[in-house]
Amino acid sequence: MEDPSRCSHTFSVPSYDLPGDDRSEGRRWMLTEDVPGVTDRVWSCAHDALPERDVCPFHCPPDERPPDLDETDAFRSCLARAATADDQRRSRRLCQFIDATFEELAFRGTTVGGEVNHAINLAHAEIGESDWTDATFRQPIRCSHATFTGPLTLRDARFERSGGFRNATFEGDVQLRGGVFAGPAVFKHADFRGDARLWYTQFEAHANFRRARFRDVAYFEAVDFTDYARFTRATFDGETTFKLAEFDDDADFDGARFRGDHGFRRASFDRITDFSDALVEGPLDLSTAEVATLELTPSAEAGDRREDAHTDEGSAETQCVNLREATVGSGTLGQPASGSVLYDCTDATLGDVSFTDPDGGPVCDRVRFARTRFEDFVFENDDLDPAAAGWRLSEVADPGALPEASRGAPDTETLRQTFLNAKNGADETGNNTAASAFFYRELTYRRRRYAELARDGTRRWRDRAADATKWGRNLALMLSTGYGERPDRVVYSSVTIIVFFALLYARFLSDVEYAPVDYVVFSFQSFITFILGTPPAGTARSVEVLSAVEGFVGAFFIALFVFTFTRRINR
Repeated sequence: MEDPSRCSHTFSVPSYDLPGDDRSEGRRWMLTEDVPGVTDRVWSCAHDALPERDVCPFHCPPDERPPDLDETDAFRSCLARAATADDQRRSRRLCQFIDATFEELAFRGTTVGGEVNHAINLAHAEIGESDWTDATFRQPIRCSHATFTGPLTLRDARFERSGGFRNATFEGDVQLRGGVFAGPAVFKHADFRGDARLWYTQFEAHANFRRARFRDVAYFEAVDFTDYARFTRATFDGETTFKLAEFDDDADFDGARFRGDHGFRRASFDRITDFSDALVEGPLDLSTAEVATLELTPSAEAGDRREDAHTDEGSAETQCVNLREATVGSGTLGQPASGSVLYDCTDATLGDVSFTDPDGGPVCDRVRFARTRFEDFVFENDDLDPAAAGWRLSEVADPGALPEASRGAPDTETLRQTFLNAKNGADETGNNTAASAFFYRELTYRRRRYAELARDGTRRWRDRAADATKWGRNLALMLSTGYGERPDRVVYSSVTIIVFFALLYARFLSDVEYAPVDYVVFSFQSFITFILGTPPAGTARSVEVLSAVEGFVGAFFIALFVFTFTRRINR
């Protein structure tokens, strides 16, 4: 026989959808037969009914409640009774507020629960505007499938145990500035329909936002994730920022979708960070972020999701990842099975990072290097192969897909600095072939920069003349030695000088007939200087001077050849 003093409210337990990997996870958030009060998929309330009514304060329609009823006081009274209950089952039942309706839960500056270990269960509840500022929750709280119909303020709130908001719907704004989750925080499948502002929040344990949806702004500015942070398949419809966020453990954004402006400016990721299969409208913005290990390897499924996401005809096949001024310590940056991904590494710092393609083709034209710094970066690793691209580092296949600041051809000084950094990076890893190619191009763009400065009419003529001189010396070094990287050019230059002096000898010895080969032999003997050239009898003093000059030049070129040849061997 039912107790007439008890609430008669019952709730039919729905068939919960368990998508994806949820089937292997714990089901404590569900109303199963293991939950006290659930029998044959029907939950019954255990709270005392209101006087002259058959339902408790939490299941009584709001317009039928006594005017002097304080929902919050009634709620806390139930928790106090749960703490003093002799029977654990009874204690758990008193902490159940399933399918309840609260016009307001005002916990501002209070301590909620803490005398027992089991959770406060607000599953499927409907909660109106609530202020939980400075509140401390000492019991686990479960709000799975709950609906918050008004704004929820959690400024400086502290959850000392787990906080479960799985499948919760937040119809109003959520303010969580300065909140602390000391236990696991679960917002899996949560639906944030208003602003979600989580500034300066600390997640000291696992933070799970898998498949959560943020329909308006989502601010995670300066949030500290001490443990694993999971945003797998989360959807961000509005403006999103993780500025200054700190991820101390692994961070998973695999399959996340960003439909609006977003950014991770100066965010830090201390361990493995996965952005594989992320979908974005425009570039994926990781600029200025610091990432220890970045994994971005699109799967075959990503192409199908991208086709489903882009319904308009002519949607771009090229995506972009903005790594401007970012620091990436290691990781793998890949390409999708269809389409392509461009990586803008302007002013970035790259460590042991691999660029790959599932087809094994070169991907150098899908990475833009501009003033990029290289620390333990291995050129020609995996599928990058800059040699196949003619050692061009700043040209990409579809520049229109790059962020606006990176579009257009880089200026000469940018190219010079890029190849200088690349040369230094290749030297550090012992890649002599790449270092040689980058060094040659760095000096080439340095010469072009001298030419630009020499032609600049706004500068003083002395400075312009100095730069013109530098341009000339650079050009001479390029033609004669290939900047010390081309021994064959020293040989070609030497032959040219020998022939030139042979012509001069023919001019000054025109009064005596010699065969043309005699002039060449005499010039060659003078050039190498190890065999003294003996001018014919009666030779003018000018010929002797020419011979001495050629000997000096020859000794210089022999030294250049030894230097470049030895350098080439060492390369």
